[in-house]
Amino acid sequence: MKHCWAIGTLLLASVLMGNACRHTCVTRNFCLYEEPTFDYRSSNCGNTKICCAVLRKPGGTVLIEPNGPEDDKVGVNGINAQLSPTRELTRDRPNTIESQVKEINDFSGRPTNNERNPATEPNNGGYTTPNGGYPVNNGGYPVNNGGYPSNNGGYPSNNGGYPVNNGGYPVNNGGYPANNGGYPANNGGYPTTNVGNPTNNGGNPTTNFGNPTNNGGNPTTNVGSSELLSPSCGMSNANGLQMVEGITIDQARPAQYPWAVAIFHNGQYLAGGSLIQPNVVLTVAHRVITIETELVVRAGDWDLKSDREIFLSEQREVERAVIHEGFDFKSGANNLALLFLNSPFKLNDHIRTICLPTPNKSFAGRRCTVAGWGKMRYEDQRYSTVLKKVQLLVVNRNVCEKFLRSTRLGAKFELPKNIICAGGELGRDTCTGDGGSALFCSIGGENSGVYEQAGIVNWGVGCGQEGIPAIYTEVSKFTNWITEKLLPFDYRSG
Repeated sequence: MKHCWAIGTLLLASVLMGNACRHTCVTRNFCLYEEPTFDYRSSNCGNTKICCAVLRKPGGTVLIEPNGPEDDKVGVNGINAQLSPTRELTRDRPNTIESQVKEINDFSGRPTNNERNPATEPNNGGYTTPNGGYPVNNGGYPVNNGGYPSNNGGYPSNNGGYPVNNGGYPVNNGGYPANNGGYPANNGGYPTTNVGNPTNNGGNPTTNFGNPTNNGGNPTTNVGSSELLSPSCGMSNANGLQMVEGITIDQARPAQYPWAVAIFHNGQYLAGGSLIQPNVVLTVAHRVITIETELVVRAGDWDLKSDREIFLSEQREVERAVIHEGFDFKSGANNLALLFLNSPFKLNDHIRTICLPTPNKSFAGRRCTVAGWGKMRYEDQRYSTVLKKVQLLVVNRNVCEKFLRSTRLGAKFELPKNIICAGGELGRDTCTGDGGSALFCSIGGENSGVYEQAGIVNWGVGCGQEGIPAIYTEVSKFTNWITEKLLPFDYRSG
């Protein structure tokens, strides 16, 4: 009888505990795989421990040292970019990237026959397709009669495009950068007036692409702990917060990078961005400079076209956009903007901020990550609805400039100041639609799980071509500018 009472008491306790950790509450360094289910992971383990599904094997520990001499300094968003605690090395983790990478910093063996075919790719370079479409063939992204956008004019198109009026991005018949080369298209500024919502029955996204929650506000169901789990920025969720079947190697896990946000205009996806404060988003200027009103930022999302996540996204309206005063359409110089929201996001497991680097910090030679909702491949007609990720090598500036001069940008092409390059490996790149998304690098070692933002996706020549890196705004060159813009008006310099 005593045994029966004991068993009954144990079962009752289990019911009362509800969403308690089903496995073991331990500090992160003792855990090999975290419990992926969101409610269990964040409940009843406190702020210093996690719910662990698989414990690490016993063994010695190794202190992860900083990757760079400035990794232990305070970021400009006022939050310590803390190093990871002492943890064991994951010895059985295959280094699949380094074993397959041909180092781009080495000029030897650079392919000379890998140029794009002028017969099938645009003459003016950049992220366009023949005849100025982006792309073409009646049905891209978004709407009726002509893709995203359509013939006669860059990005986007007449008769239902987004926006309209024969206007590519940017100006002076030469895309971005200028002078017959770059990203993207012919004859016209980006965008023009009447940049309304694309019409029905066309492309991606569609109606119902908006906020899965009601009224764009806070989640209406319990998504775990209501308190910020850690005061630190840049904390990722390495295993995500939900197990989803069918995730590919090119896709992020749900909530893996909780600072990644999507920017919408009139209900349609416009650009990526990163949350640097609960009420401030960092993105590129070229996507928002002419449409600073009716912008909405969505945080905590993964699949933009469904609500299959067990956590809910949140949306905030943009109250004010601050464009860098030196932004240049033609070259992409100083291409960054800050979006100030009408109310802050409430930080939790699936919505967090990214750390910002110390001024002038260099990331050359580092392997970093981009997560965004852009195209998977250059020839794709639509953007990705699921957050994708790619690891890229940050390339030396001089090497990058030489590589780009071998394209139709020409032998006299010069990189603007405050630009970094990343990529150049076949099939590994950011692409159209990733503009504004963060390039972020780990702090304190490859497996630390803590990141700081090194760059912002700016522009590129095609996508995923070997020997042709993409261009990123160098965030560390603008930390002082960002710091000043984050100050109250009374404290800013005149």
